[in-house]
Amino acid sequence: MSRAFLYGRHSTDKQELTEDVQRDLCMRYFKQELEPDGVTLAPPGWFYDEALTSAIMFGEREQGRIVLASLQPGDHLVVAKWHRPFRSVRDGENTLHQLSLRNVQFHAVDFPIDTTKAHGRFVRRVTMAADQLWREVSQESVRETIAYRKSLGLPFSRGVPIGWKAVGRRPRRVFKVDMQERALADHICRLYAGGMSMEAIALWGYSQTQFPNKRQFKSREAVKWVINAHSTGFPKITGYKTLRRAIKLGQIGLC
Repeated sequence: MSRAFLYGRHSTDKQELTEDVQRDLCMRYFKQELEPDGVTLAPPGWFYDEALTSAIMFGEREQGRIVLASLQPGDHLVVAKWHRPFRSVRDGENTLHQLSLRNVQFHAVDFPIDTTKAHGRFVRRVTMAADQLWREVSQESVRETIAYRKSLGLPFSRGVPIGWKAVGRRPRRVFKVDMQERALADHICRLYAGGMSMEAIALWGYSQTQFPNKRQFKSREAVKWVINAHSTGFPKITGYKTLRRAIKLGQIGLC
């Protein structure tokens, strides 16, 4: 007996395409188009990959891998949107070719075209190419925007460097000096210079009330981030690892 595998993937850039929406679209398609022909749902009925970027190929995702391994001749793979399963044109063509050889039918709810015919396969390739182009153009735009804002010393992510605060709304957010956090950083550096270990300073951060700062730096890594940022003059570098890498590469020097 033929089975239907309903598949979805989390989308960080299309929040309106939630898991519930994808599952509902796939289930309605199954009940209208496949169940009347005697096709049953493959348990558990719904396969969903949480919070995965499309950069990961279908067969390398946890649930995608399970689906590919479980599909048998005569089965059906159903997705809500054409772009949900595949990373690129190559990934889509390779996967669909593999499914075709195994006599597995692929259904995209938003793409009701017969891909067993030449014209349908052509439209499928053009659609996948257009999706890939859109993703690549979007990625290039994001990279260019980040590089531009970095060059001006402006916020380009949710993170905020030590000793600074982000003021305003995107895209006009700017960094302003955070005197409260710099006072806390000064105190942490004095404690460290006085012989207190980073672990002890992190424990102190849990209970201290002297500095009412939003970030209390309650781990060894966070304390080290503060010390490095203070020692380099509070550069506009977000994240401990990024700051450490910049010091290692000589992009900024320790004072």
